[in-house]
Amino acid sequence: MDRALLCDLAVGCETLWISYSAYEMKRGEDTPPCVPVSEVMTKFALDTKAANAAIDAPRRDPARHPWDEPCADALWDAEFVPAKPAEPPEVEPEVPDEDLIVGIPLPSEVTTEELLRALTDTSKSFLGGLGVFIPEDDPPVPGRESIEPKPGLGPWKIKDEILKELRGARGDVDTTAEALAQRALDRIAGWGDILLGAAARQSVADAATAVSAHWDEWRQATSPGAEFDQKVSVNITLETGAIEVRGVIERKGTDDSGVSTVESLTVSSPGGKHLLRAWLVQLVAAASSGATAARLYGLKDGATKKVSLKPIAETDARETLADLLSIWSQSRTRPIELFETMSQGIADGLDEDGRVSARARLEAEAAWFEGSSFGDEKKSPENEARWNAPFMRHFDPHDALKGNTSDEWDGLVGLADRVWGRLARATETEK
Repeated sequence: MDRALLCDLAVGCETLWISYSAYEMKRGEDTPPCVPVSEVMTKFALDTKAANAAIDAPRRDPARHPWDEPCADALWDAEFVPAKPAEPPEVEPEVPDEDLIVGIPLPSEVTTEELLRALTDTSKSFLGGLGVFIPEDDPPVPGRESIEPKPGLGPWKIKDEILKELRGARGDVDTTAEALAQRALDRIAGWGDILLGAAARQSVADAATAVSAHWDEWRQATSPGAEFDQKVSVNITLETGAIEVRGVIERKGTDDSGVSTVESLTVSSPGGKHLLRAWLVQLVAAASSGATAARLYGLKDGATKKVSLKPIAETDARETLADLLSIWSQSRTRPIELFETMSQGIADGLDEDGRVSARARLEAEAAWFEGSSFGDEKKSPENEARWNAPFMRHFDPHDALKGNTSDEWDGLVGLADRVWGRLARATETEK
């Protein structure tokens, strides 16, 4: 804001409200207002102590000079003067109720999908438990025409819609790639104000072809006696009580050695949160019925790719689930330092002693402040996510990574190792 603009605003209205808020992340301090606002405060001897009673950061008035007269209470009579905090009112201490539960009461059951959200997006899960929703900001006007048929509806989402239709197809429904593409285009057109150009139509047709071939290969790999869409649950005992964990096995069979195997299908690359989802279902299945392995079939570069997870015994599965549920219960009381991209990069860079490599530290900071790229898709920095911003705006992973080990169980590195590190160690082969 410049002086001319401030004067124009003051002349054009009867009452002018001026507010400012700024923060310097490197110094960890509040910053002063701009020069015109500082001059107004100095000119009218405004006392901001009442409005800023809780601010104790140093204040600096760039408009003052050593020869100027000090204003009221000498608020700006020095280059750096801390604002005096207001004295808190005397409040009689309350006797806590022994039956009072601190934080959000834990439910008696949780699904693997809810657990997945708590482990990949803790801030969103925390606010969701409180019934709080943060709307997405209006997207900026694109500088060029997008080939996607709808903002936010990328090719992978179109593939996911087609896969859902294939899973629910019954009877004589035509499931050829051409029919799937046409029905997808009809559904998109039914949304009303969406215009599909030739590039978008071709994108939908290519997605239908890839998903149809992926689905056929998945069905052909079915072993004799396989069971589909089997519900599974297990009770895990924590210090706060028993929690029932429920999940759905897409396909269950046995491998060549006779070990029970749960199999999942995704239209995305078989990694990240998709692999984490398959692992959670494997843990529930193993904890309820004994040693179980897992396989995840995904699409990468237009071809089917399979990732296998090692068999896990019932006792180990219960212990792992109990630890993951403790993280879930903690995330219901406050957002924790567990993230999808940055935590996964930290876990990939851990050595046998639990130390984070220098490269992993740099990649973690880049994912937090600069974002990451997956092919032609640019992923936004995690500190700018609308769910993280209210809690993690000033979080700096550089400080959290100074210890450089996973010894701190509930810290950034420790949480990354407990979730993504375990998943990496459970991964067996890629084909």
